[in-house]
Amino acid sequence: MRLSTNLQYANIGYGNRISLFARFDNESPVPLTESIGPDPTRSFLVNISRDKPFKRLTFIVEMYCKDDTALPFGGNLRTLLFQGLSVNVAEAKGAAPPKP
Repeated sequence: MRLSTNLQYANIGYGNRISLFARFDNESPVPLTESIGPDPTRSFLVNISRDKPFKRLTFIVEMYCKDDTALPFGGNLRTLLFQGLSVNVAEAKGAAPPKP
């Protein structure tokens, strides 16, 4: 099985961090990507291949907004934004069709 994920974000604060992890069933989370600010990139595409069967896939988005980013009025939380996550799933070529 092939998975394609697209993480959309804004990370303009110095030292801010946004990370994406994937967790299959009860396995440990696997890091997929990380952005350290300031980062002009607003999205990141990650491709995952998996041959081992699984029942549940959980995506974890972890965010850290550094508290010394200079934004005097209203705080600095708007310097790090999670804007979306899209996932596309495709069967691997030659894979057996799913059983009903």
